[in-house]
Amino acid sequence: MSKKPAFKKIRKRRWDAVLIGVAMSIAFAVILMRFIDYWPCDILGTLKFESIVSCSRSPEENLATVYASIQQGAVWIANLTR
Repeated sequence: MSKKPAFKKIRKRRWDAVLIGVAMSIAFAVILMRFIDYWPCDILGTLKFESIVSCSRSPEENLATVYASIQQGAVWIANLTR
């Protein structure tokens, strides 16, 4: 008689480890930005993304701009599928 293959027990995901990893990655990025004094607003300005998100506008204006660009993208894709 042959033995049945033993199945490995499936381990549950460790969400606490995932959250700690994300938090440590964000903390590392913030510390790095503190030392080099180069913040996301500066990076967006360098990459010429002022048309979408600008640090001189309020967060509500930025959110409205991003929302409008997403709607335009959806309409553009809908027109492609016709």
